[in-house]
Order: sequence, then C-alpha cells, then structure tokens
Amino acid sequence: MNTRLMIEATKSNWAGMCTVYVECSVSRSGEKKRTVRIPTNIKIKAKSWSAKSQSVIRGRSSDYSTINKTLLVELEKVNKIIAELTLRGRFQLPEIKQRYLELYSPITQDFFGIYDEFLSVKEKSMTRNGIKDFKTLKTHLLEFEKDRGGKIALSQIDLTFFEKFENCLSALTITR
Repeated sequence: MNTRLMIEATKSNWAGMCTVYVECSVSRSGEKKRTVRIPTNIKIKAKSWSAKSQSVIRGRSSDYSTINKTLLVELEKVNKIIAELTLRGRFQLPEIKQRYLELYSPITQDFFGIYDEFLSVKEKSMTRNGIKDFKTLKTHLLEFEKDRGGKIALSQIDLTFFEKFENCLSALTITR
C-alpha cells in the first residue's frame, strides 16, 4: 500500500484553488493499480504545489510551512487508519476513505447557518436598523449564491469573492 499527497490541477475551483488529496494505491502483480483519493480540507493554488516533494513550494505561499505540516498530519491520519485496518485483516480501499471522513472530517455548517447564528447574537446588541441592514445583506448574498450557481463556503471567501459580489451588487443597482 502506497500513500501520497496530490492535487488535481484540472479540478480547481473558481478561485484557482485545488483540493489536496491523500491518495492510497495498491498494485499487485498481474492486477490493475487500484486507488482511492481522500480529500483533505486544505486547498492550495496549483502553481504552489510540487508533485515531486508532495508539498507546497517554499515562497509560493506565505504560510507554506504551516500548510505542509498540516498535510503531513493528514497523511499520518490516513496511514494510522491503514495500520488499524491491516491489523483487523482484509479490507477494501473505500473503507480507508470512509473511516477518515467519519473520524477526521470537521462538522461543517453551511455559510448561511453561521450567518444566522451571527445575526441572532447581534440582535441582542444592535439597533433595529442595524439588524435590518444585515438581513438585507443576507438577501443579497442569497441572490449572489443563486446567480453564481453554487453554495457559498467560508473557505471561498477572499478578495476575489468580494470583487465578484461587489459586481453583482452594482448590477442590481443598475437594473433597479
């Protein structure tokens, strides 16, 4: 069983970010190589990735060291699962992915669930008009999400996101 870190540069998101995967593969003589790719919650720009060293290239990201350490931890988690499954006997590759996702994937809440929690906390300390502004912002964000055809995720919110959202708001203003 071989494990390695990898990305699929052709599957980058709208911001040019790629998910880093832990790939587990098995090849026996006479058999086709079998693999399973386990997504980590780490995304990087494709040009920042070194396939040879299976890491973020030094200087291509301000936090390359932290990302690389985190990736090694994720790789170790998968190797630990493989060791545990091996001790139990035979297992299938998809079991590795299933165990990883069950044990290590963070519980994710959608963007608007978090936004609603934020709003309920703020309602206690803000004026009625301030809360109205946040509710209007939520309406615009929901429209933006619908227009772009994909859910808003916290991991996607960056400068590019804000620029696209601003363009969307400008278009709304012009059409009204």
